[in-house]
Amino acid sequence: MKNKILSLLIIFTLALGFCTPFYSSGSRTYAQTRLEAPKDFQLQAKNKNSIQLKWKADKNAKGYVLYQYNKKKKKFKKIKTIKKKTTKSAVVKKIKQGKTEKFRMRAYTTINGKKKYSAYTYTVSGSTKSRKKNNVTAVKSNKKAYTLNKGDSLKLKVKILPKKKLVSKKINWTSSNNKIAKVSSSGKVKAVASGTAYVTARAHSGKAVKVKITVRSKYADEIPVLTFHRLVSEKVKKMYFADEQWVASIEDFRQQMKYLHDNGYKTLSMDEFYDWYSGNREYPKKTVVLTFDDGDYQLYYLGLPILKQYGFKGTAFIVGSRIKEATPAYEESNNRYFIGQDLIKRVKAEYPNLEFQSHSYDLHEYINNSITPIMYSKTLDELRDDFEQNKKFGFKYMAYPYGQYSRDYVTAFSESGYKLAFSFGKYRKARRTDPPYDIYRVKINGQISFEAFKKKVAVK
Repeated sequence: MKNKILSLLIIFTLALGFCTPFYSSGSRTYAQTRLEAPKDFQLQAKNKNSIQLKWKADKNAKGYVLYQYNKKKKKFKKIKTIKKKTTKSAVVKKIKQGKTEKFRMRAYTTINGKKKYSAYTYTVSGSTKSRKKNNVTAVKSNKKAYTLNKGDSLKLKVKILPKKKLVSKKINWTSSNNKIAKVSSSGKVKAVASGTAYVTARAHSGKAVKVKITVRSKYADEIPVLTFHRLVSEKVKKMYFADEQWVASIEDFRQQMKYLHDNGYKTLSMDEFYDWYSGNREYPKKTVVLTFDDGDYQLYYLGLPILKQYGFKGTAFIVGSRIKEATPAYEESNNRYFIGQDLIKRVKAEYPNLEFQSHSYDLHEYINNSITPIMYSKTLDELRDDFEQNKKFGFKYMAYPYGQYSRDYVTAFSESGYKLAFSFGKYRKARRTDPPYDIYRVKINGQISFEAFKKKVAVK
C-alpha cells in the first residue's frame, strides 16, 4: 500500500513538473500576443545624407521592422529588421538631399516559431539636414490640461518649432477616448461625457504634445439610491437593536435628512429617476433617491413627518402579502408591524411624495430558516405568478427581496411590464449604464456614522 501511495505521489509530482512550465509558457505567449505599435515614433535629421528614427522599446517585442514609402510603387516597403528588442533607434542612410521621406514601423514577436506583428505606427516624414526646409523639432502647448463641462467646446492651439521653413506645418489631432472628448482635424475639442482623455497634437516628424482634457457634467452622471430599512425611536434602538444593522435610529435619520436639506440636495420620485435613467431628463449633481425596504409601519409614524418637514420624496418597497386592511396603532416596542391599506390610501391622498412599489408579493423569506432566499427555490411560472398577484397594487418598480435575483427572476421581471428593478449588496451610486433589472443602491444602515453618510452622498 505504501509503495502504491509513493508511486502516485511521484506521478503527481512529475505531472505537476510538466504542467507548470507549459502553463508559464502559455502565460508568456498570451502576453506576447498583446503587442502594441511602438510608441513615440519620431524622425530627426542625422546629417545631410541620413535620417534617424526613434521609438520607445516594448518589453513584449522580440524586435522591430522598419518600412519606407516607395513613391514609384506607391506603397511602404520593408527596409530594415531590428532583432534586438531593447533597441530604441535606427539610422537610414543614403537619403537624397532635398527629398522628403516617409516611414512607419511595427514590433514583432515569435510564437511557436512564427512571427506575430503589432499594428503599424502612424507615418512620420521628413528630410536630411542642409536643405531649404526644416523638420519640426518640437510641438508645445501653453496649457497641459483643461477642464470642460459636458457639451462645451474648446479650440486647442499649439506652437511648432522651428517657426520657419518647415517641411510641413500640418498637425494631426487624436483623442485617447472619443467617448469622452472628440477632437476635429483643426484641434477643436468637444466634451462628450464625464471622464478624462488625452488629446495629442502630432507634427509630421512625430514630435507631439499631449493635453489632458477632464470633462465634468453640470448634471448628475450617477445618483445615489439610498436604501433604508426599519426606523425606530432612539429608546427602542438602544434597548432592543443596538447591534442590529437593519434597524436605524429615527434620530440618525433626522440628522441625515437635515444634512441633505441644508446642503441643497434634490430628491426624486421613481418616475423622475426613470426619466433620468432613460436619458430624458437631467438633474443637479446633488440629487438622491430615498428608498425604504420592507414596509415597516414606523416609516409612516416616525419617518413620514421628517419627509414632510423637508418636502422630500421617497419610495417604500413593500411586500404585497403583508399588506393588511388596517395598520396597528404605534407602540414603543420591538414588535414588528407593517403598513396596511388604510395608511397607504391616506399617504396617497395627503402626501403623494411618498410612493409605494413592489418588494415582491410573497418572496421575502428564506428557505427553512437558512440564509438562502426562497426565490431560488421557485420555478419560472411561480415567479411569474408572484408578479401577477401584485398587479392589483399597480406597481411599476421593484426591489428584489434581499437584493438578489436569479435568471428566472430576471425573465419574470422582463415579462411583467415593470420599468426597473433594484438590487442590493453591490453598493455604489446608480448609473445609466446599469441594466434595467439591476439598478445599484447605496446601503444606509443602523450602524453608519454621520461622517460616513456624508461621504456616501458626496458629489465629485
